[in-house]
Amino acid sequence: ALYHLEEGKFYGHVPPLVWRKDFQGSDKFPLDLNVEELDKLRTRAAVVFPYGEMSNSPTQPLWDNTGGKFGPFAGQMFIGEMNFRRIMRVMLEDVDGQVQGAVSPFFESAKLRLGNVRLAFDKEGSLWVAQTFHQAWTGESGLQRIKWKGVVPLEVSSMKVTETGFNLAFTRPVDAAIASKPETYAMRTYFYNYHEAYGSSKFDLKDAKIASAVVAPDRMSVALNLENLEAWRIYDMKFNGLKTTDGHELVNSWIVYTLNHLVKGTP
Repeated sequence: ALYHLEEGKFYGHVPPLVWRKDFQGSDKFPLDLNVEELDKLRTRAAVVFPYGEMSNSPTQPLWDNTGGKFGPFAGQMFIGEMNFRRIMRVMLEDVDGQVQGAVSPFFESAKLRLGNVRLAFDKEGSLWVAQTFHQAWTGESGLQRIKWKGVVPLEVSSMKVTETGFNLAFTRPVDAAIASKPETYAMRTYFYNYHEAYGSSKFDLKDAKIASAVVAPDRMSVALNLENLEAWRIYDMKFNGLKTTDGHELVNSWIVYTLNHLVKGTP
């Protein structure tokens, strides 16, 4: 998970609560609290990476500060991954003071090594990826460069929550005939459990039914209206055949949004 850290907030690891003012001098010991009480105190992750599918061990986060030298992703975040030959891209937004957002695969290739632990941009805007081999685990050793070839790919540039669903912005105009069909978007929703054991299964996994997909006049965005929208859930979506009218296919067809806070406030 990716957290937006703020002083004094509780992110789920219990022992440090002993230093919080509301526990000092109290007869309550943090480790004696039940899970329900701890969950009410917890500030949730800004973005959750689907475990074992998109990521097992996310590594260094890096902001794209290249000013467009690395493509149409300036100001967004890239994150490495130890166990997959993958770099991820994170799209954040602020909803009533709550930082949350979406994650999508960004770069995947058989040529990319495992163990992608360190990322850095050079002055020309190339992304350098350093890999480490972990003796008892996974990874490989090396240094690789990812360079933008200058052609704007068809990608989701942002995914933002609305009162009725999500607004998807794209880097290129999409084919309106395809983008306006609800079946172009296969969305599921679920949540991960907060508990003592390592890892979690998907709980209450179900389809998130899309009532309509409204394409903007410039074809640069699509408003997805859902039949139901709930907070404290993950919305996991894959695209079916989305492309531009001139044949550019969507490079990464999977995006996952962590919905902690509804536009009108969390119930």
